[in-house]
Amino acid sequence: MSVKTIEGWLFAGAGRPYCVTGFKFDGRNVRVTLRSVRRDLVDTECLLVATFPNAVIRRIDESEAIRDEWPLDLVAFSCEPRSRRWEFVLNCETVCWIWESDLPTVVRRTDVGIESEESEAELFRLSSRHSSGDR
Repeated sequence: MSVKTIEGWLFAGAGRPYCVTGFKFDGRNVRVTLRSVRRDLVDTECLLVATFPNAVIRRIDESEAIRDEWPLDLVAFSCEPRSRRWEFVLNCETVCWIWESDLPTVVRRTDVGIESEESEAELFRLSSRHSSGDR
């Protein structure tokens, strides 16, 4: 899976930038919440909640000086396969989280009441299509 695949799946067709409004590790799962930044680019605001099951935090690099300034600018969100799991890197300029987990489930919500849930199966299909060159 390429670096762009997780971003492509999360932000597919969004046409808008996102910021990170939440990162939570409960000892088992990582939950990342992202919100569209500029409502003027589209008619609706979008909120994404991605839950990464069976997570293990590998490293957190953060700037102590600006650690509590939320929302955070999203610089990059990448993933790489690691034997039977995936390594995810969420870089937000002032903090970078690195963890291993299974593929995520994502819930998308808009301010007009549209909600959808996508499972790791959709991401797996996307990664298979991407790695085989079928686009």
